[in-house]
Amino acid sequence: MSTPIVIRPILTSRAECILLLFLSLPLVHSFAQTPLRVATLNELSIGTVTAGRTLLIRPSDAGAAKFRIVSDRDTTTIIRFFLPSQCSSLQGNEQLRIEYSSDGAAWSAQDAVSGSTLFDPRQPLTLQLQQNKPMYIWVGIVAYPHRFQQAGRYAANITLTVISLR
Repeated sequence: MSTPIVIRPILTSRAECILLLFLSLPLVHSFAQTPLRVATLNELSIGTVTAGRTLLIRPSDAGAAKFRIVSDRDTTTIIRFFLPSQCSSLQGNEQLRIEYSSDGAAWSAQDAVSGSTLFDPRQPLTLQLQQNKPMYIWVGIVAYPHRFQQAGRYAANITLTVISLR
């Protein structure tokens, strides 16, 4: 049911690699038939990665993923992410280790990450949605290219699931 969103490829030199994360279209399920609308507003992208240099993308950074969730009525929702631990090279068998920190995501009822509430994207998040009032979520990442990391493009799927409880 999820379809990856293709991110535009970026050319790099041999000493660098690119991490491209394909965001799966959010999976929306409602036990009480509450219509939910989920949109990916920004794909998670760390751009050019230098071999051997750890890169951190915080929820407040431009490369963070950004989602908007809107409900047609007041409801309690559970937000879950499936977060892979590595990306695969699109050119060969190389793997790139990635992680998500305990404060690697944020949510807010305002379309501004400043003043948002940090949370751990590895854990389920329960949010109260108000009718037709958007909720915004940002997700960052930590990438650990080893010192001999091959140049090229890397990709993984991140899946956002939103479940309405009532």
